[in-house]
Amino acid sequence: MYKKILTIAVLMALFFVYGIDKVSALSQVGATASFVLGQPNLNGCATGPNGWSYEKSIGINGTQVSVFDGKLVVPSGNENRVLIYNSIPTQNYVSADVVVGGSTTCSRYPSWDGSELLSTPLGVAYGGNNFLISEAYSNRISVYSHGFPTSNGQIPDVVIGQPERSDSYKSANQGLTVGANTLSLPFSMQIVNGKLIVADRGNNRILIYNSVPTTNNASADIVIGQPNTTSNTVNNGGISASSLNAARGYILMEPSFTFLILEITAY
Repeated sequence: MYKKILTIAVLMALFFVYGIDKVSALSQVGATASFVLGQPNLNGCATGPNGWSYEKSIGINGTQVSVFDGKLVVPSGNENRVLIYNSIPTQNYVSADVVVGGSTTCSRYPSWDGSELLSTPLGVAYGGNNFLISEAYSNRISVYSHGFPTSNGQIPDVVIGQPERSDSYKSANQGLTVGANTLSLPFSMQIVNGKLIVADRGNNRILIYNSVPTTNNASADIVIGQPNTTSNTVNNGGISASSLNAARGYILMEPSFTFLILEITAY
């Protein structure tokens, strides 16, 4: 059976942390971690109510962990929160400086009763003083237009993929048909030279916005993996160098700006 393999296991492991409730710093392949976040020690694996802490616990699920301007940003996808450390921690079980989304109790799925809540945040991006969080199960991207959040539960300024931030607008493709302004299971993101690049997994495409949107429901300028912005067919036109299937992430290699795209099912 033919598969398009656009990356390898090593790159995939570097890009995502799968199903592990720890984030460890590695200096070389096979090295022993010096400290751990999300657990009280390197042997811990507690999740949920057992020892749960709003500022310390991490529930990772296919998450894009990143460092921006010296800050460590960890989306806790299983707990609908993003933890921001103002500097990279140097000891076990450090509290995050800022937490957005989730709730102050051990609730993985808080009720949809506030615009400050997040739904399965999996990707983060930063550039041009914009901090973005992709919310896979609300099919949207939240934008903080004035830099990193500075207080717990801070409300985003702009939403991409939906007309507004509310319980009424969280369906894939806004409950309608796919378009330049819609999203379905957005995963990883990156801001490069002012352009926002988004892996729109459920629509089997990569979207490029020529600038980070400043208003709700903005449309993408370029689409990769589909012939136009109103198509989302798996491997549209058949498996080829121009088609995609469930594009979950990518790595943009500088200075040539070469794409390595991760497809979960490419056959």
